[in-house]
Amino acid sequence: MEKIGEKIKILRTKFGLTQKEVADALELERSTYTYYELGKTIPSWNIVKKLARIFRIAPYDLLEEQNKYIMSDISSGEGSNINICNLNSDEKKIILALRTLSLKNKNKAIDSIDKIIKDLEK
Repeated sequence: MEKIGEKIKILRTKFGLTQKEVADALELERSTYTYYELGKTIPSWNIVKKLARIFRIAPYDLLEEQNKYIMSDISSGEGSNINICNLNSDEKKIILALRTLSLKNKNKAIDSIDKIIKDLEK
């Protein structure tokens, strides 16, 4: 049986992310996130939901006993044409931040980014 810490480590590694990048996206200290991976502490439900958004899986998949996800499952998800491994650190930071938002707030952020880009192109 895999625990949540083992699952998030597998997912983080498959996405090519560092512990710091995930911790920053969660607005946590890296050491706090490391404790999650090591199984020393268990993330709150809010953190589990944010982790699920980052890794594009259902929150309950992190809590189930079996590890259902393999790389092909992850890469076949929505937005799979973005290879997060080829992004620079600022681009990763933006994508991870967007993934932690609710759908409503994500749409607001994207609209704001679109407006900023249009203004900069003028």
